[in-house]
Amino acid sequence: MHHLDITRPLPYMRSRASTYARDGSDYDTVQLNAGETWSAILEGAGEVRHIWFSMKFEEQTASLSNIQFLAWFDDTAIPQINTPLGDFIGLGHNQFNFVRSAAFDSAPLTDLRSGTINPLHGSANFWLPMPFASGARFELRNLTGGPVELAAYFDSIRLPNPADVSPYRFHATYRERAPREAERDERGDVLLNTTGEDNYTLLDLQNAEGNFVEVSAVHVI
Repeated sequence: MHHLDITRPLPYMRSRASTYARDGSDYDTVQLNAGETWSAILEGAGEVRHIWFSMKFEEQTASLSNIQFLAWFDDTAIPQINTPLGDFIGLGHNQFNFVRSAAFDSAPLTDLRSGTINPLHGSANFWLPMPFASGARFELRNLTGGPVELAAYFDSIRLPNPADVSPYRFHATYRERAPREAERDERGDVLLNTTGEDNYTLLDLQNAEGNFVEVSAVHVI
């Protein structure tokens, strides 16, 4: 069957959780003040297929590193996703920029008249699937010192039978460490670590099942 065949019934229902205006207006954004959290709750069994959000920061010192992104699948006690939002979508420098990949994309707001780019106001998409068998909860926490204007939606499919859901769950976490000061030669160039001593372990899996997707790293020396 062609993936665009609209003449046949689909074995699932589509659903969306979003910041849509509950009063019926077109202002489908919410303001997150400092320390506040916005949540998206998904019930039943299904799979998140697409995440979109747009943000505008009022404080010049604010950044995507100050927005914490968390997710729980199937009522777990510990979040399977716990990372700054910027790092989650590949923006390691934590301001909106032009990024495009199979997993995510983002862009800052551009003034069409002047061509000026505003890295504190932009949007992003995320496309990797996130299955769940008994519900999911997503949170965006404002850890900046000021208000953030947020618009977001989480598109998912709902499956009538939890047995049809993949047994895998999406995981993402953030780690930051400075293992040691880089050694340099007399010219100041960084020397290659040939012994492996004090190397930073990015991932250590023992007898684990699943698919490893990506490591995003920002190296500062």
